[in-house]
Amino acid sequence: MYDAEPKKNKSGSWVAGIAAAAAIAVAIAVYLWAHRGPPEAPPAEPVAQAPAAPPDARLPTAEETDARIRREAANLSPRGSRTYIDPRSYARYDTFADVVGSIDAKAFAFLVRDLHPLLQAAYHALGYPDRSVDLAAAQALQRLVAAPVVDGPVEVKAGKGALYEFADDKLEKQSAVAKHLLRMGPRNTKLIQAKAKEIAQALELPATAARTP
Repeated sequence: MYDAEPKKNKSGSWVAGIAAAAAIAVAIAVYLWAHRGPPEAPPAEPVAQAPAAPPDARLPTAEETDARIRREAANLSPRGSRTYIDPRSYARYDTFADVVGSIDAKAFAFLVRDLHPLLQAAYHALGYPDRSVDLAAAQALQRLVAAPVVDGPVEVKAGKGALYEFADDKLEKQSAVAKHLLRMGPRNTKLIQAKAKEIAQALELPATAARTP
């Protein structure tokens, strides 16, 4: 039985195939153009590696730093190698000395007598069972009153570590209490010494007079 469909022209089919292929190619090109991405960045130039930093230097100790600063600072000024306590530093002790100077010596002595048994027991508990608290108080007041007073400049020199020492050997050999009073300045030392004598008299304890180096 023969096919009833009429035969198509071969040349027409070939032309239609080319047109369809061209349409598909155009559609693909349009799609790719519409969905194109951003232009690719050019490759970055290689960055030269910086040389490794050397390790940090060892930090000196406080004593080493202080000694070096004082040694090198001495070469920055032609004033010579002498160093003195700055009188302005005495002012930091003014409030303390003023409070001591304002104490009522007679009222203080009355309070000490009232608390004497407790003071004696507390002193014994510190490890002095055979000593009198009155003797300890008298000796303490004597140290205050007998401390040297320097009205003029006080020269110091570099000591061990970060500390300064008194350039005058007589001052450097003083007790810790006397040297602390020297660092408080003559004004404050005299206030404290005067009150120490008043308290000693109110307590009827011996006290020596102030002396100068």
